[in-house]
Amino acid sequence: AAIYATVDGTPGANDTPGELLFHTVADGANDISASNTRMVIKADGKVGIGSTAPAYLMHVAGTLGIKATVPSLYFDRGGSYTWSIRQGDGTGSFPLSTLNVVNNGGTPIMTFEDGGNVGIGTSNPDMPLHIRSAENNLLHLESTDQDALFKLEDNGSGHFQINVAGDNASFGT
Repeated sequence: AAIYATVDGTPGANDTPGELLFHTVADGANDISASNTRMVIKADGKVGIGSTAPAYLMHVAGTLGIKATVPSLYFDRGGSYTWSIRQGDGTGSFPLSTLNVVNNGGTPIMTFEDGGNVGIGTSNPDMPLHIRSAENNLLHLESTDQDALFKLEDNGSGHFQINVAGDNASFGT
């Protein structure tokens, strides 16, 4: 294994932009020339893991794992507003085996259960799509052309549909 400091850019009269390269060598290899760059910190502060040309402040090329008692990913706008995605731990509003999108107040607003149910406004969905709200308007479906079709179907054996064409609506089976 090795850590290298190299020039990253064009040196000026009073500056030398640098980067740090972190290398590892595979098990059984004795030659550092057979090493691979595993991580880089560029002169602009961007960090690449699995990438030597990070496009973002933190750029991971590959699978990223987050392992903790309550694995969470936070989106913070400098403390003014924070959202998170977190795995449920079986306490409070976070049932076990769920993935939750959480608002600034810490309330889950969308829940994905590992059985496939999705809840919006509920952290305990009892159907494939469960929407719960104190508002009278629960669902807005919008077509971007002049026609729209809303269809409820029972495994192909029967259905009910609402068809909107221009200014006309029809109901049928």
